[in-house]
Amino acid sequence: MRVRALSAVAAVVLAAAGLSGCRSNVGVAATVDGQRITESDINQFITVNAKPVVEQNSSGGSVTISPRPFVLETLIDVQLLAKLLAATPGGAPSESAIATATAKGLNGSTLTKVAEGAGLHGYTAAFDQQWVRSRVLGTILNNEAQQGLDVRAIVAKVPFPVSVNPRYGTWDKANLHLASDGNAGLPTFIQLQPTSTTAPSAGASGTSAAP
Repeated sequence: MRVRALSAVAAVVLAAAGLSGCRSNVGVAATVDGQRITESDINQFITVNAKPVVEQNSSGGSVTISPRPFVLETLIDVQLLAKLLAATPGGAPSESAIATATAKGLNGSTLTKVAEGAGLHGYTAAFDQQWVRSRVLGTILNNEAQQGLDVRAIVAKVPFPVSVNPRYGTWDKANLHLASDGNAGLPTFIQLQPTSTTAPSAGASGTSAAP
């Protein structure tokens, strides 16, 4: 399964949307379309061995994202893509359709092996499922765009307010992704140590997600 990030086509049209600013709430990582994602929600998706993830940005460079912001961005992507697909003429894909697309993309492999192959290490099986789901939903949306769907028009009419706890970074309104540095998601007294190796890219909002 060639798991990459959200499609370039989707990224271009998503940039037309405007989302709310950020604010801090104790115990809340983000409020996404009226639903809270808590610190506890984030905790259930990472282990003590979770490692930062290298993502490719829209300019072709790479950024290293610490585990907690990476989990949060993935959970936001899942909600955003699901809402956009629900607003398309064909409506949201059924769970059976998503399962079929996932199985096709995995091509006999497992969620965990695919995630590890893309540079995700120390995350739970439940998160691997969410991460692959975001890639599958992105692929479905991209396929519809290639068939003539005006995704920019969908984005323009679908409200999707997001506010993020500054500890996790800031929500990039123009490009619809979580902007953070290597220390985002960590207590202020903790600093990441430099590493001499680079993990394989896991992909990021703004590029292709086709399996």
